[in-house]
Amino acid sequence: FRGVGRGGNIQLITGSLSVSNSAAIESSITGQGTGGDITIMARDTVRLDGAVRNPFGIRSSGIESQVFEAGNGGTIRITTRDLTITNGASIDVSLSTFGRGSTGNIFINASESISVDGEAPAQLTTAAGRPLSFSSGIDALVGAGAIGNGGIVQLQTRDLSLTNGGSISTTLAGQGNAANVDISAQDRILISGTAKDGGRSGIFSGVNQGEGFGGEFFQGVGRGGTIRLVTGDLLLDQEGLISTNAISLLGITGDVAVQANTIRLDNAARIVTVSAIGDGGDITLNARDLISLRRNSLISASSGFDPAPQGTGAGGNVTIS
Repeated sequence: FRGVGRGGNIQLITGSLSVSNSAAIESSITGQGTGGDITIMARDTVRLDGAVRNPFGIRSSGIESQVFEAGNGGTIRITTRDLTITNGASIDVSLSTFGRGSTGNIFINASESISVDGEAPAQLTTAAGRPLSFSSGIDALVGAGAIGNGGIVQLQTRDLSLTNGGSISTTLAGQGNAANVDISAQDRILISGTAKDGGRSGIFSGVNQGEGFGGEFFQGVGRGGTIRLVTGDLLLDQEGLISTNAISLLGITGDVAVQANTIRLDNAARIVTVSAIGDGGDITLNARDLISLRRNSLISASSGFDPAPQGTGAGGNVTIS
């Protein structure tokens, strides 16, 4: 069935909300039109947990806004005290394969904390048998073959933690622009640890190319998103990562901007921008009190990335003040 028009809105008002065992709250467009918005107001907590394997792969518990054909996705708005996303659960907006239009936006206001932790217990593999990580996350995707733009991923909270592979990511695998990420965490942003398959916890935006689930090749064309962080203390530890990249030969790398009291990187943590052949994105770090790099940590803006390890563009600028 292919509908034409606007989808209805979903509004939930409650003390606490729990979504688990591959359950989902979803707004989608399977024809032409505009997806309905999802608005959740939970006085105390919103908990999203788990993912279950089914005949089509892994079904994540979560909140989703999807465009399958043509149109603009609905916006996801969450207002609560504490938000937790664990064991492969997710909040995501997407413009699916061969879709046309734009993803919805994600707006989250958690007065105390946001925690994204861990990964699904089972792994997906590509047609060639390569493992694919399925970590807990907040994601915005312009899919392979799609034409359109990602929206905005905006988080406001007191304390944000991304641990054990948990991530916030925006991805362009089609043609357009990846979503931007704007985060304001009054006290702290903590990014630490890896998933069991080695995937890093972090905040990412990328223009990708590679192999899809069915073995088909895809290539993103356009610009990666910009990552902007404002916080009291930014701590990256145990391989924590903030990254913008353009793996695609037809991609442009986004920028990273951080404003904080202290910025600390430890135990192989990284803040990096990298482009396959074009100019690397810029990194701007503004720290009132301290910037610290320890034990193989790195801040880098570069050009040159497999499949074009030499690069042909200039590395981005790194500005520290």
